[in-house]
Amino acid sequence: MNHLLTIFLFLVAILGQAQESSTLIWNLQRLNRSAIFPEVDTYIGTPSPVVTDKKVSISGDPHNFESFSMYFWPDTLSPDSPYVYRDCLRNPEGDTYDLKKINALARRTRLLSQAYHLTRNQKYANQWLTDIQAWFIDKQTRMNPNFDYAQFVKNLNNNRGNYFGIIEAYVFVDIIESIRLMRSYGQLDRSTDRKLQKWFRQFARWLRTSPLGIKQSQAPNNLSVAYDVMSCAIDLYIGDTPHFNFLMQQFADRRLYAQIQSDGSQPQEMRRALPLTYAIYNLQHVTDFCVMLYHIGIDYYHQHQARIDAAIKYIQQQLADTTRLNAAEQTDHHSLTVKTRMIQAQLQSISTK
Repeated sequence: MNHLLTIFLFLVAILGQAQESSTLIWNLQRLNRSAIFPEVDTYIGTPSPVVTDKKVSISGDPHNFESFSMYFWPDTLSPDSPYVYRDCLRNPEGDTYDLKKINALARRTRLLSQAYHLTRNQKYANQWLTDIQAWFIDKQTRMNPNFDYAQFVKNLNNNRGNYFGIIEAYVFVDIIESIRLMRSYGQLDRSTDRKLQKWFRQFARWLRTSPLGIKQSQAPNNLSVAYDVMSCAIDLYIGDTPHFNFLMQQFADRRLYAQIQSDGSQPQEMRRALPLTYAIYNLQHVTDFCVMLYHIGIDYYHQHQARIDAAIKYIQQQLADTTRLNAAEQTDHHSLTVKTRMIQAQLQSISTK
């Protein structure tokens, strides 16, 4: 019992530090200025992305996040039937819904906060705050804290969302990083911070109690890994020690070793039409988890380095023999290689400190 109490008190301490600290995943010492400027200046004075900016709401409430399940297409033999699934074949119809907006919000808040970090120019902080308030706080434009209509399939289930649509909420990890950074510079007043924390507490409650959230947490692939990492980022922001502790303690058994085999393969991802794309995507989530924990004093990567390094090696071996790749991933070979190297660089950055 004393041992458990010690662990609990330790986690309370590090969570307290995490709430007050700067970024937990972004490496601010390695920011690429050319990737920030001059794009970030095009955001100044422009309308903020808002979820309510839609002509028609499929849910009847424009404050709901609504996105289209991108791999579903019309049934040409039966136009009124539910759309049919085509793995990894993206339907551009999805561009007319809210996914583009939330991705734009994540990119804008990331670049604006990083630009402020590099320059201390108040125009970036002001625009960042305007964007954050428009999406999460302002009554006329704020998003409801749920993903009930994420990745709906047309003509199916009254256009309700699907559990796999919650993967689109992973951008909240970056948005929370921007909140941390701007708060560390005193650019987030207490009232706004409390309102943001309230919104994320409500969203966390939805993740844990809604049928969609529960189903995603039980997924055997990258969906559940992303769910845990996003939830941990939210927990560290809102200070939910017990839930963070639960996720951290079970991550190795339920996610890491369940999804990555001893040879580094990821069977659930390798059966996809874009196997390496999804294997790298999943490994990126694991890497974010390791980096996040490292910055609150938990060296998770070195505790599980053999399995994580095996996953990297497996991907590198697959990329080395392009004859194993399908046509799409042969075309995307350079991008996949760069993403794998970026994962290595992230892990190396917490190995040399």
